[in-house]
Amino acid sequence: MSQVLAVVLACREDPAPAGRYSHIGAATEDALYIAGGANEDGKPGDAWKFVFATGTWEQLPDPPNAMFRATATRYGQDIFVFGGADDGGYAGGWMWSTTDGSWTSLPDGPPGRYKAASEVIEGVLYPDDAVALHGGSVDTADGTQTLADLWVWD
Repeated sequence: MSQVLAVVLACREDPAPAGRYSHIGAATEDALYIAGGANEDGKPGDAWKFVFATGTWEQLPDPPNAMFRATATRYGQDIFVFGGADDGGYAGGWMWSTTDGSWTSLPDGPPGRYKAASEVIEGVLYPDDAVALHGGSVDTADGTQTLADLWVWD
């Protein structure tokens, strides 16, 4: 219980990210990474790392878009981020490096979407590990379209 209390107290110190919801998050062995989302002030376009060993936050390079209602999953030392809604539409796929905080667009990625699911497939469908993305939603002139496609990167 004391470890949880230490994390809660560290979240109140500066620098620290603003409160948010519908943001992305993924963890490595030594840190928690968060980006995007929304709060009462809009959609913060920022990215942060919480270092477990020191109990401190570090601000990272901003993501390429708001990352609102995107999905993220860690694969090795990178975080794969898919979709997310922003004021200009829907985002495609990105690889977020936990080494230097950089963002790299995934070539030939899926069409933009939000509220999708992603996960690492550990040698089940392919001989090596892979990252999978399924479903999500897009808003169209006729309403919300629910997607049923499956994308896999190995």
